[in-house]
Amino acid sequence: MKNSILFILFLAGLLSTARLKATDDKLIEATRIATISKSTMDSIRKIRHIPSRLVPVRYDVAVFDVLYQTQWWDGSPITASGFVLMPLGAEGALPVISYNHGTRLEKQKDWAFKGEEAICGYFATDGYIVSLPDYVGLRRGERNHLYHHSGTEALATVDLLRALKPLLGREGVQWNGQLFLTGYSQGGHAALATHKYIQENLKGEFKVTASAPMSGAYDLAGVQGRVLDEPYEYPGYLPYLLFSYQEVYRISPDSSAFFQAPYDTLLPRLFDGKLNFRKVNKYLPEVPADMMKPALLKAYKEDENHPLKKLMQENSLTEWAPETPVLLCFCKQDEQVSYQNSLVAFNRMKELGSEVVHKRMAGRRFKHSPCSVLTSLYARLWFDSFRKGHTQGRKGPLLNRWLVSFSKLLLPKR
Repeated sequence: MKNSILFILFLAGLLSTARLKATDDKLIEATRIATISKSTMDSIRKIRHIPSRLVPVRYDVAVFDVLYQTQWWDGSPITASGFVLMPLGAEGALPVISYNHGTRLEKQKDWAFKGEEAICGYFATDGYIVSLPDYVGLRRGERNHLYHHSGTEALATVDLLRALKPLLGREGVQWNGQLFLTGYSQGGHAALATHKYIQENLKGEFKVTASAPMSGAYDLAGVQGRVLDEPYEYPGYLPYLLFSYQEVYRISPDSSAFFQAPYDTLLPRLFDGKLNFRKVNKYLPEVPADMMKPALLKAYKEDENHPLKKLMQENSLTEWAPETPVLLCFCKQDEQVSYQNSLVAFNRMKELGSEVVHKRMAGRRFKHSPCSVLTSLYARLWFDSFRKGHTQGRKGPLLNRWLVSFSKLLLPKR
């Protein structure tokens, strides 16, 4: 698919409309920035060889750029941003999907109908309202992003849902009360963090109908920590995590204490929010541990109570028992986020007594990027079953599952 064709199709749907101001505590402003037409979505679906039975294109979709208030790690109010997608012309009350996107290093990112935004668009065209937060510190948000910090991930997600309510009222759209949580990679971690936060703190305000976290690093100190001493395609994830935890927990007087030369001075310049990971990783060693000071690395490995290990455990998401349905989706050949994260979370939740947690291996041969397409299709089948009245969730119609399996033949493995 040529980029020029997509660009023309996208520009054709752009709308410039007046900003919606709000006095609500969370919603600051919402600007309608685009309309994605059914013809655009259907043409891309055909190019991608995705059967219409799997992704029905039923409505044009309006896209809103939203500013809202959330909290910094210390509880102080800050501004965050996100997108909201609404199906146009859908009748009756509609379900809401909160989608958490994967890892992003660049602070600035414009709306574009591709990647995870396209996944959200195909949810919306079938009658879902979609909430897509930027977390804290990304795009138009204040401060810096706090990578894999479960508290701010969850609060940024919940506060956009709070800001959604007055926006829906102004647009004359009703929420039917169903709330679905999903997201990919870091977004899988954020979706599960949000489910846990709502269950433990917000039962009187929200109820999660079901969640489908996809390929997330739920066991940060365990499974995901094993990449430290191995060749790894994305070594930049390690300093991103350490810079974030240093901001929140003040592990040392200065973040340079983590890294040996030349990375102690190089990394702060690389992580200024202007570069993407593809560029950053070119400057980093293949083995993430090679960036760290040997004494710190030795202490981390030998001390089970090392402060950094404790913080990673604190932000892991395995030690709780979901009370509403969870479907953990993953691919076995994921080179960025080991599928063992999902298995550890699944087994531990079962041990703690949860009877509503499920797992779904979306593919045996697929790497991280193509896996996002497959896990999203399985999450969709799962959510659709609740929309049709099932209370515990179903895998979806046999024909649809066969079509997903058939689509695997057309996907690249990497």
